Amino acid sequence: MKHLILIIPIFVFATSCKKKTTVVIQAQDYITGAGTAYAGQEYAVAESWTPIQETKSEIVATGYLDANGQASFVLKMKNNRK
Repeated sequence: MKHLILIIPIFVFATSCKKKTTVVIQAQDYITGAGTAYAGQEYAVAESWTPIQETKSEIVATGYLDANGQASFVLKMKNNRK
């Protein structure tokens, strides 16, 4: 019984921690397939979640695309968010 009391909080803590995720954004022109047309454009990334009834969202990253139309960053997200 003592082991069960110790295992349950450890399991809950391990599954509720934030996970690191690498996000890569690649903008491409529909005709040429190159991302250079979008160099310097601003981007924003939002995460959303539904706590009870209402969906909530929050902007978690902003920045500018590089010369190739790419951006990458590391994001810490909870498991219940998308």
